[in-house]
Amino acid sequence: MATLQAMLVRRLLAVLVAVGLVLAAVEARSRLVGQDGPPVADGDLRVVCVRELAPVCDAVTTATPPVVEDAATTVERFAERDPRVDVWLTLAPWPELAAAGRARGGLPEVAATSSPVLARSPALVVARRDRLRALEPTCDGGGLSWRCVGDAAGRAWADLDGDPAWGRVKVGLDRPERSAEGLLSLSQATSDYFDGQEWTSRSLSSTDYFTWLSGLGAAVEQTAGQTPLERMLLTGGADYEIAGALEATAVPLLRSAPQRAAQLAVRAIEPVVTADVVVVGYGGAGTPAVEAVAAQIEGALADAGWRVGGAPPPSESRIPALAEDNGLPSAAALEALGQLWIEVARG
Repeated sequence: MATLQAMLVRRLLAVLVAVGLVLAAVEARSRLVGQDGPPVADGDLRVVCVRELAPVCDAVTTATPPVVEDAATTVERFAERDPRVDVWLTLAPWPELAAAGRARGGLPEVAATSSPVLARSPALVVARRDRLRALEPTCDGGGLSWRCVGDAAGRAWADLDGDPAWGRVKVGLDRPERSAEGLLSLSQATSDYFDGQEWTSRSLSSTDYFTWLSGLGAAVEQTAGQTPLERMLLTGGADYEIAGALEATAVPLLRSAPQRAAQLAVRAIEPVVTADVVVVGYGGAGTPAVEAVAAQIEGALADAGWRVGGAPPPSESRIPALAEDNGLPSAAALEALGQLWIEVARG
């Protein structure tokens, strides 16, 4: 009798344990389902979003809220043994920059699964209209170029037949050493300097280019907490008069402040450089997690101003169609450019 009771107790305990495991699994999965989207995985995911995609990141539903940070901060995570990233919503080629940094540190490669390009946005220049009227006649061919902007940066407007009251030419780039938007704009400026020709990290050692970049770096002042375009819309020309920006970040800002925006002009600069959105899963977060996150953000990308599929360009943009190529150099060259900027910006 005692043996039978012991058997029944063991069976009951086994049933209770099994039920507990099932309930725990259901609870974990339900936390990942969220209110508005499908589950992204069977376990909690550590999702990181590049800052330029912060509005899009709100559409990702996981048990732990996604982290939004600068591209350089996430790259630095991969210099640690555990980068604490399962899914990265980012821009190409920053995953390559992260992998390269990890390899340099002698750390093992992390298995990665990437989505195709989900959305794109070209880099643009936004400038005050009155400043453009003074600057463009001084540019080669009479059209605005980054090389012309770099030549003028820091000079007195009076020397360019502008209003002496404007002071010096104030140019804004959003922290190229930290942000994806800033480095993409700087890459476009560099391509323009080299007349649209392909350039490498070796090209950056040119004495003439270094002198030009140093002048640009000395004239660019950083404002903590806001991008140059945000400051232009807030203060007019007090802080910045010409700024590089992505179409996807510029257009919503311009639409939010129509009176200030009327004082600004959007210019497309050749060669065109684009920010391309990708979702990358690391380690055990493979194709299912990548596909689920990509599905969650598709509508949010379009709402945030990114070009998804064959969507028409916004009316504010002067770039009607985008080439298949993103116009960027190799990841190694882009990384070298960011390091060089740190050097010249420090003076």
